[in-house]
Amino acid sequence: MIKKFRVKPPVFKAVQYDGKNSDELKKLFEDEDEVVFGVDGDILLIQTKHRSLMMLSKGDWLVRDDYGAVFTKTDTNVKQDYEEV
Repeated sequence: MIKKFRVKPPVFKAVQYDGKNSDELKKLFEDEDEVVFGVDGDILLIQTKHRSLMMLSKGDWLVRDDYGAVFTKTDTNVKQDYEEV
């Protein structure tokens, strides 16, 4: 008998950047990541010990997946690709 399977969707933790919530964003990282934030106008720059430079604009999301990877997504991408659980 042939069966069909679907990959279970992963669940992400995410915080939307509002221009003032860098402390909340920092909680998505591990302590050993040694996170440093910088601001350039409306853009938040994030540098960690183990990851490359990331940039977030107001309204963008910082996402942490089940494997511990942290990455950015635009608000449009989040609304298009994910649903809140």
